Amino acid sequence: MTNEVNRDFSLKPTVRIGSYFFKWSDNDYGICPSESSVFKNFIRKMIPLLEHYMNILNFEDKNNSQKNLLGDKKHHICIAEKYSMNVSFIMFIDSAGSTVFYREEKFHVGSKEFENLEEEDHNTLVFQTRNNKMANHNIVSLKWLLGELLFDRLKNTN
Repeated sequence: MTNEVNRDFSLKPTVRIGSYFFKWSDNDYGICPSESSVFKNFIRKMIPLLEHYMNILNFEDKNNSQKNLLGDKKHHICIAEKYSMNVSFIMFIDSAGSTVFYREEKFHVGSKEFENLEEEDHNTLVFQTRNNKMANHNIVSLKWLLGELLFDRLKNTN
């Protein structure tokens, strides 16, 4: 990606909601300035779901004789919220309650442009393509890690 794109996604605002805080990934792009309030609101809406999920996990750990409510412990929960026609925020919760957030953006790229597109050597930038036969375009999906939501066990009471 060009430096111009990198500057557009350099915003990593402080996000703290109650005892939760968002830890931004050091190695990846942030979000557009216009997305800041939408992203914070997405996290705010996800916290009750995360807390409910953690209560279920804690119940299962304390009461092993009960039937496993979540089935296979290897499954994950994935929730996506569209910000615009092309941009989505995605949250993954694993079976231990850890959360990671991604930003995904989709582009329509003509066949000629697609052939010249080069993938960057970056471990969290993901290219996915899907042929859209009606428009004779490919849809390119760029997804990168934003960070993780953590619970602050040492939160000051000041």
